[in-house]
Amino acid sequence: MRKHIYNLWAYVFSRPVFVKLNKLLFGFSLRGLGVLNYTTPYLSGEISWTKRYLSSIDKPVVFDVGANVGSYTNAILASFPQTTIYAFEPHPESFRQLTNAAGLLCFNYAVGDQTGTMQLYDYAERDGSSHASLYQGVIEKTHRSKSISHTVEVITLDDFCAGHKVTSIDLLKIDTEGNEWNCLVGAQQLLRDGKIKAILFEFNEMNIISGTRFKDFWEVLLDFEVYRLLPGGELLNIDTYSPVFCEIYAYQNIVALRTS
Repeated sequence: MRKHIYNLWAYVFSRPVFVKLNKLLFGFSLRGLGVLNYTTPYLSGEISWTKRYLSSIDKPVVFDVGANVGSYTNAILASFPQTTIYAFEPHPESFRQLTNAAGLLCFNYAVGDQTGTMQLYDYAERDGSSHASLYQGVIEKTHRSKSISHTVEVITLDDFCAGHKVTSIDLLKIDTEGNEWNCLVGAQQLLRDGKIKAILFEFNEMNIISGTRFKDFWEVLLDFEVYRLLPGGELLNIDTYSPVFCEIYAYQNIVALRTS
């Protein structure tokens, strides 16, 4: 039945005159599927879901990779003051502001798939923004601005946790403007050992610049149930990988919950 309806729609509405209608419906559908809902905290669902998830955990351990100035972590600590939060921020100015937040363990590192140093790029006219990225194209191609760079230290989560004797992470939040997949690659031992219970990360147009597909995340997260975050913190299960449904390079929050 559905196939017949699709065919009927194509016969009737696949005309240039209906382009605006089809684009409008496409935009509505994306938002209904948890994509491009970034204009308010409620629509993004990040804080709502995080609070719901952490409410059942005694003294949770949270890693905030790409913490910027600490807005997300401050919201968590306000509701769960017993949370231990490891906050990672490579940008020198953002890190300075981050250290003003109480209750955080702050580390001036970028997180990736190997240790070393890299260039961190930001807007030349607005250095210290939340868009700072290890990929110059994020600033110059996606945001179409001139960039400035900083040399930053890069660590892996595997090395960090081994060195700091972190044995379990209840929630790993990653917001690194296109470098999310590399963060997970650098946490392969933690993932294999089942030490990361939940992951919250963004998938968006920055992944075009970094050359990472949704399928790359899917293959790394085989031991997790994968969801797209909806307004108010509801979850939409992605039970099967589908390029049409999954490879959407626009703002969305993905939640992965360990199953074993």
